[in-house]
Amino acid sequence: LSPTKAPTGLPTKLPTLSPTNAPTTSPTKLPTSHPTGTPTALPTELPIVSPTHMHTASPSSNTVTFYVMSGDDEYGGRTSALQRGLRKLDNQNGEWLVHLGDILDEKSSCQENEYENFQSIYSQSAVPVYTLPGDNEWKRCPNPDQAWGYWEKYLSNLNTKFWGAPKQYTVQRQSSRNENFAFMNQGIQYVGVNMVAGPIDNRMEWADRHADNLAWIEQNVNDNFNNIHAIIIFGEFQLEGSCRTD
Repeated sequence: LSPTKAPTGLPTKLPTLSPTNAPTTSPTKLPTSHPTGTPTALPTELPIVSPTHMHTASPSSNTVTFYVMSGDDEYGGRTSALQRGLRKLDNQNGEWLVHLGDILDEKSSCQENEYENFQSIYSQSAVPVYTLPGDNEWKRCPNPDQAWGYWEKYLSNLNTKFWGAPKQYTVQRQSSRNENFAFMNQGIQYVGVNMVAGPIDNRMEWADRHADNLAWIEQNVNDNFNNIHAIIIFGEFQLEGSCRTD
């Protein structure tokens, strides 16, 4: 009816004064056999702060390449080199060539065969050639009216004489001034105008021609206003006291 032994007044063993030096024989927890399936709360990589230094492998599909030339006397008589260069233009992915004028030297007598020779040389171009008059083959000639007749005969509308109509754009001509041309391509408005340098021998003609040029530019900009991203205007001219600007 009563315990056989009375409990001791103190624990049977006193606590140690310091932890034991013996480590446990095995870790208290074994490593998991599979990775956890919990995803991280944020992406592991943030976007880069600046663009990479690598360029694209090729231009974008809306890139347009063309050529612009201006010069005297078929470039110092190097006719054969010029002909070879014109035939190779297509290999460089250009779509057309604009010649800004001055096909003759300023001291030229402006003979008909010189205009015919220019036409023969540039007809060999691998891309269509659009021509604009320069002062050397018109205003500075001994007989400007005769020279203009030669220009119209051999160089006006040159792009239609040796090349077919372009598929990517439609070329327009100003009704009152056929040498002025324009076309839209890839959101860019191209306009060529008769704006030659040289002496102002007839102020009325000069004023009328510039008025026609301005009207032609305005007409094409207004017609295509909603689709134009940029405009490029071609012409041959020189400001007094300045370097050549064609």
